[in-house]
Amino acid sequence: MTATRSKPTPAQRLAGDQALARALRNAITDGHVHVTLFADGVEISGPDDTVLVFLSRRFDSTGALARFLRIRKSFVTDGRQDGETGSPFRLPNPYATDGR
Repeated sequence: MTATRSKPTPAQRLAGDQALARALRNAITDGHVHVTLFADGVEISGPDDTVLVFLSRRFDSTGALARFLRIRKSFVTDGRQDGETGSPFRLPNPYATDGR
C-alpha cells in the first residue's frame, strides 16, 4: 500500500516560500552566498562560485536588486561592464559542450 500525500494548502506554500527566502537572506548576509548583478540577469552563487540560480530579470541598479531581495545594497556585486547601455550579452551555458 502506498501512502498518499495531501497537497499543501496555499498558506503552507506561502510559509515554505517565506522560510526559503529567509534562509537565503541569512546565507547572503552571513557571506555564504553571493549576489551579482549582470546586464541580463542576476546570479546567486555559493562557495567556489557554484551557481545556485540565475534569474533572467533586469534591474536598473544594485540598489533596486537589493530592495527586491530585501538585503543591503553592499551585499550586491555589480558585474555589469562600465558604460554599458543595458543591451544583453550572452553568458556561457554550463550545460553545453561548446560553452555556448
